[in-house]
Amino acid sequence: TPRALTDEEAQAIVKDFAAAAKRSIAAGFDGIELHGANGYLINQFLVPQANQRGPESRYSGESIETRARFLLEVVDACVAEIGADRVGIRLSPFVTYNAAFWEDPVRDVAYVATELAKRKIVFVHIERRDLMNPADTRDVTSEFKKHFSGLIISNIKFDREEAEKYIDEGHADAIAFGVPFMYNPDLVRRFVENRPERNPQPENPLASAYGDMSKPRVEYNDHPFLE
Repeated sequence: TPRALTDEEAQAIVKDFAAAAKRSIAAGFDGIELHGANGYLINQFLVPQANQRGPESRYSGESIETRARFLLEVVDACVAEIGADRVGIRLSPFVTYNAAFWEDPVRDVAYVATELAKRKIVFVHIERRDLMNPADTRDVTSEFKKHFSGLIISNIKFDREEAEKYIDEGHADAIAFGVPFMYNPDLVRRFVENRPERNPQPENPLASAYGDMSKPRVEYNDHPFLE
């Protein structure tokens, strides 16, 4: 039967994150990106629909301060192990996939971004809007920019032109592309040569990219390169 982690178990996992960060640097990586998005463990602590702990827990789901405690403890442990200049995190305040959406994105972002700024981590990687709901065009990147002084990487439904404009206007320092790479293994070349993308921003991008399980699947390496 599923159950919430106890506080002691959660604190042990904080140490596991730090140990993994240490091993990543030892293996030759320049830094780490903590996955705090899309319903993964850190995200589960951040949202009351998953975090239903009561006031007896230091990670209670009753306020953003206690919901964010696990995230901040993980960040602190990793910073202590490998340095703030090697730590970043990915977050998805608006994403409905896996019930990942934050209770009050604007309010909660203000708190989380302010706390991350105090820790001087190198970047925050933001899923700016809900990938699964094209009608929702709210963009949370600017809220992070108000409170976080490190590098901002934004993601979700960018094409080359908007990405360049977005950076030029100061909304973010870099843009990350995910779904377009699934359809365009040579996406960088297409950008450099100003060539059109294949299947840009489909209505249901994940289903289209991963394939309909009832039909022969199109895998990542089946998408053609430019001639």
